[in-house]
Amino acid sequence: MTILYNTNYVANPNAYITLAVADAARSLWGADRVLLADNRTLLPAATSGEHDTLICIDGQRMNRGLIQRARASFRTTILWLFEDPFMLDYNVESAELFDYVFTNDPSCVPAYRGKGHYLPLAASPRLHRRDVRTDDELDYDIFFAGTMWPNRVPVIRSLITGFPDARFKLVCPTNDYLPPLPSDLSELAIQRPVSHEAFIDFANASRVSITLFRDYPSHGNASQATAPGPRLYEIGLAGTAQVVECPEEMNTEHFRSVGGVVVARGRESLHRAVSDLLGQPMLRARCALQTQHAIESNHLYTHRLRTIAEIAGLSTPERMPKRTARPQRPMRVLMCTHSTLHEREWGGVEVYQQTLCAMFAGQAEVFFWLRRNDNCRLVDENGRVLERFDGMDVGWLDSLCDAFEETAFASVLGQYDFDVVHFQHLGHHTTPRRCR
Repeated sequence: MTILYNTNYVANPNAYITLAVADAARSLWGADRVLLADNRTLLPAATSGEHDTLICIDGQRMNRGLIQRARASFRTTILWLFEDPFMLDYNVESAELFDYVFTNDPSCVPAYRGKGHYLPLAASPRLHRRDVRTDDELDYDIFFAGTMWPNRVPVIRSLITGFPDARFKLVCPTNDYLPPLPSDLSELAIQRPVSHEAFIDFANASRVSITLFRDYPSHGNASQATAPGPRLYEIGLAGTAQVVECPEEMNTEHFRSVGGVVVARGRESLHRAVSDLLGQPMLRARCALQTQHAIESNHLYTHRLRTIAEIAGLSTPERMPKRTARPQRPMRVLMCTHSTLHEREWGGVEVYQQTLCAMFAGQAEVFFWLRRNDNCRLVDENGRVLERFDGMDVGWLDSLCDAFEETAFASVLGQYDFDVVHFQHLGHHTTPRRCR
């Protein structure tokens, strides 16, 4: 059986992708053989011993401690990344936890050192397919929706100027890091996000839908992708004629398997393509139908999961046999404390700790979790520092929670597989919410 888990949680605008991938997995492998897990249910499901494959999608906000604790329960662990190349450095660090890595950007494949494979996102028939409308049924001429990265603004403004009689439907949200829209654009555009269903319906009701790629670094130094994102396939299934303004950095080979999509290089080419489709209703309908057929044949999430299964050598997911007992080893005890005999700040409890270590000799390994100002440390009973995490000092007397210490604490719990965690008291520590 397969567990599907979104590392970026599900309460975000791209939650529909999780639903689309889960829907495809269930149609391929059976609804009773696929489990969609979240932060609360992942570990209990993993330790049940009934699942052989973990597929993590998205890659953002990776809780590495959680994955470290879960991964030993699976035969195969797979990561499918959605935000390359913009988060490449972060994603490369996460990749060490997985057997196979699939990236949405082909230029990033070498960074994963033999684990990487290019796999674009796709479309879902249940979410994205709409019948192609006749010309007199359409409500709009030109449709575009997307965050207004700086490179997109002049392109949309040029269309407004170049097609003054066209009926536009523009969804152009900005954010705190982007300049406000110029007046000619703001007067026409919806400046807030719309639902994904509304986005697809607007495309279906439009003669021509425009796809533009971002040129703006939001994380790291990369500002442009080298392959198209999911919009190409989603709009392609929505029953609209699509014009893509393709940057020089992107290979047009990515569009050959999406028949009917018109690829434009530069402003003049873009205007000519839009003009041809607006002026020739039969051409517009033919392009929309051709693209829709190409997506249905090659670019659904079922196709992508088949690729993952083939590369990773996955057979039809079966229930795992009950796990055998873990190899015998000494019990591991973690003491969360404010000091040890090896620290200079004593309070008296160090004597009891040392006595317990002596009593456990040969039966248990004892470790200590310490917090001092701006760092956390995991040390063994001899005072040797095994792990150190540097962060900010929030002041333990003034704070009940601290994401830095909680994340570090979760990381060592997952990595060292402790059997018992003992809290002496929380002096110098914030309340560790992640310990259950």
